[in-house]
Amino acid sequence: LALLAVGWSFAALVIAAVVLALLFQQAALRRFDAGLSDLIDNLISGSTIEGGEVVAPALTDQRALRAYSGRYWDIAEPLPNGGVRSLVPSRSLWDSSLQVPADLPERLRANPRKPIAFNAPGVQPGERLRVVARWTSLPGRDAPLVFIAAEDRSPIDRDVRNFFTTTAVAFAILGVGLIVAV
Repeated sequence: LALLAVGWSFAALVIAAVVLALLFQQAALRRFDAGLSDLIDNLISGSTIEGGEVVAPALTDQRALRAYSGRYWDIAEPLPNGGVRSLVPSRSLWDSSLQVPADLPERLRANPRKPIAFNAPGVQPGERLRVVARWTSLPGRDAPLVFIAAEDRSPIDRDVRNFFTTTAVAFAILGVGLIVAV
């Protein structure tokens, strides 16, 4: 009976730790995505069409002005065969471009009001990005645009690892206490 109680306690603690870590990760990603969506909203509200060309607003995050800073944005147009073509990239992209799935325009077109979030390789070696893209049109331009914002996701990954480690240690201590009590 004691071994059964120890086994069930251990299983319950492991499952609880994994579920808590996954819930924390989802909450952190939603918060991160909300920040990227805010950046896209600022880009859309400040962008204009002048002489048929898309002009991005001057007011952007300072990190988007430094080359390879980990915070990027791009105003692109969808291509007929899939993918996008960059029209106005942030300075932080320097001579690189954001990698997006080839079916991104199709997925955005299916539900234009809903932004799409996904992970992508970064512009620096080993960098992983969290990317949010949104489909919209601007007055003075017939063709739609895809606004893309991306940021290095290593802070989220580090927070999730720290949370999981702390939770695992706390649950291990709780588990030892339960075993002793049993």
